[in-house]
Formats: sequence, C-alpha cells, structure tokens
Amino acid sequence: MSELRKDIEDLIRLMDAHGLTGLRVREGERVLELRREQHVAPVAAASTPSPGPAAEAEQGISIPSPMVGVFYRQPSPDEPAFVEVGDRVEVGQVIGLIEAMKVFNEVTSPAAGTVVKIVVESGSLVQEGDTLLILKP
Repeated sequence: MSELRKDIEDLIRLMDAHGLTGLRVREGERVLELRREQHVAPVAAASTPSPGPAAEAEQGISIPSPMVGVFYRQPSPDEPAFVEVGDRVEVGQVIGLIEAMKVFNEVTSPAAGTVVKIVVESGSLVQEGDTLLILKP
C-alpha cells in the first residue's frame, strides 16, 4: 500500500472518529483536502427565523470559517485578540486561528471593513462555512 493511500485512510478514520465533514492538511507545499457530504434530516423551523440573504447583506460581510476545527481569537491565551469590534480589517489580515489535528491555521479576511460583530467565541468548534465575524464595508 502506498504511503499516500495509508495517510488518506488514517485521515478518514480520524474524520469518522471525530464526526468531521471536512479536513485540510498542509505539509510544506503539499495540501490534502478531504470532504464528505452530510445528509441531514429536516428539522422543524425554529421560533425565531434566521436572517435571509437580504438581512445578512444589511448587517455586513460575513467572514466564514474555511475549515472544521477549533476557532481561537488570539495567538495564545495570554495575548490580545487579533481583532475586536470596531477594528478596521484589511484584505489578508489575520482575524483568528483554527486548530485542526494539532495544526494551527491562520484565518485571513477576504474583505476590508470594520468589525461590527464577532459571532464565534474563542475555543468554539466551528464547521466549514460557519460565520466567524461580520464586517461593515
């Protein structure tokens, strides 16, 4: 069995063991990304409807999580957060870290703007696509 195939099978086992729907591993220039479709049974509507696309556009630009993992707002527990509400953020600026499989991945902003809301608390598990924070252009 090839080494790459063994690595992929090990990663699939980790995904299964932890209930992950996606995983990205970077080793130098090599990137391996695994995703699986999630089949979810329909759930009854909540009493408070979530905002639709028009409402989200009025709130600002949502910055999504690029992967599954634990989100951290600061580089280490004794350091300040990368960004706070009211801070100006530029394209490519680090806004947090996501830890996946003991690897810390920088999350950068795809847009410029002012932070109007931080949606996810530091230390929270996030799924790919979850909104981390909202910017006002």
